[in-house]
Amino acid sequence: MLFSTTVHRWIYLAGLAITACALPVSKFATSVGLIVLAANFMLSGQWAARWDRLRANRPLQLSLLVYAPLLLSACYSADVGAALSKLRLSLPLLLLPLVVGLSPELSRQQLRALLGLFVLTVLVATALLSVELVRYYHGAYLDVREVSVYISHIQFALMLALAEAALAYLCAMTRRCALRVLMVLCALWFVVFALLLRSLTGLLLQLWLLLVLLYFSRTTADRYWRMGIYALSGVSVLGALLLLGGMMHRYARIEPIDLAALPALTPNGNPYAHDTLSTARENGHLTNICLCELELRPAWNARSAFPYDSLDMRGQRIAITLRRYLTSLGLPKDSLGLAQLDSTDIALIERSYPSVIYRHGWHQLYLRFYEVMNELEQYAQSGAMVGYSLTMRLAYWRLAIEAIAEHPWLGVGCGDMLPQLFAHYEAHGIPPRQWHLPHNQFLTVGVYAGLLGMAIFALGLVAPFILRNGHKHMMPSFFYGMMLLLMLYENPLDAHIGVTLMGLFGGLFLFGYSWDDDGAMR
Repeated sequence: MLFSTTVHRWIYLAGLAITACALPVSKFATSVGLIVLAANFMLSGQWAARWDRLRANRPLQLSLLVYAPLLLSACYSADVGAALSKLRLSLPLLLLPLVVGLSPELSRQQLRALLGLFVLTVLVATALLSVELVRYYHGAYLDVREVSVYISHIQFALMLALAEAALAYLCAMTRRCALRVLMVLCALWFVVFALLLRSLTGLLLQLWLLLVLLYFSRTTADRYWRMGIYALSGVSVLGALLLLGGMMHRYARIEPIDLAALPALTPNGNPYAHDTLSTARENGHLTNICLCELELRPAWNARSAFPYDSLDMRGQRIAITLRRYLTSLGLPKDSLGLAQLDSTDIALIERSYPSVIYRHGWHQLYLRFYEVMNELEQYAQSGAMVGYSLTMRLAYWRLAIEAIAEHPWLGVGCGDMLPQLFAHYEAHGIPPRQWHLPHNQFLTVGVYAGLLGMAIFALGLVAPFILRNGHKHMMPSFFYGMMLLLMLYENPLDAHIGVTLMGLFGGLFLFGYSWDDDGAMR
């Protein structure tokens, strides 16, 4: 042991605080926190006692199985360099549960201080990112998801949801009215910010948190807290139904038009094409009327570096995006209609934004609703998936299953996973710019470690949670439910922030604190 037990304990707490507080704002600082925790763990000694604790802690042993498929599949990977890189990236899944599980548990005050620091960091991050939101509204960004400049918008949505859950826990544990009001206001701000980020993940996690709070509020002795949660749930459900109904009405509306009175010629004397049987619409206007490509093609080519008959930045046809954008403004698809677009409109079209509603981003929630409905509508009409975040997942999942079927039991090895997937993507005509992981953590494990590795991975996730009675306590239930939910449609454990979040808070909530002695919402 390099220092005294007390000094090593303080370094351990500092490492936890640095890592937790760095997650929402800095990958580099997150790595610094991990280094502090690992170095302190190695230098503090007590190996015999730690070995005895590990042997006696079956849930901790089982939690290490999450890392086992990676380690095993690396042994038969042809690309050793890629395998080692993957092992290094996922090391927090092995390191953090061991460090936390083999260290003395946190006290109630220490856990609350750590959660409070995390919430404070997320609050500061939202304040800083609010500046980026203002810049977005003034045209600095074309996509609101670019506002999250520190980590990805999906990862930041996770931080917001976890901070809201931490606030709910801290609020339930305090009796100071003024402090409760501040916590509630902070949580409401996080909800608003999640809506502004227009993340489906953020919205889904709001619902999950509400369900968890409803379930655990049944057992709390605080009548005012329980009534507050019930009231919040009722208002949220009613508000969501009204909002959803309004958005569906707005999306489905069609502006009245006399099809019999459509003009035959443009103001320049060229013929219009009208498909009056088509019901395709954009922002309430019919898309396939008042089209004159004879004028539109040269007019567009004179204003953009992307030719009219080429693809935009997301692989969609410029011609289609342009027609839809002009339609969303209620303009004819001719040279005079194009002349009414400014440089911002041209940039939006080049980046595959098909409607003027992207230019006026005050209603972020409707924008996300519009995107989802538009993706589903395009898929139903033409089967097109390339370029769409929701429907592309269907293709990724199907092709990942095909890749697993070729090597069903042991997979291809974590170093050879990407070439295996990309070969399937290429064979099915998916362009290279759309070559990504399968957006499902379990299928990803199945590709490189087979069905056997997938089963070991799932066991390592679920068994410790059940054996440690995590389902009986609010914070572990919310966190593990959040991560498992995300793993169904994302790859959170294939990014530095994601594996650190899972390793740190997963380890803390299962092995770093005794919830049975807490008494909060359980």
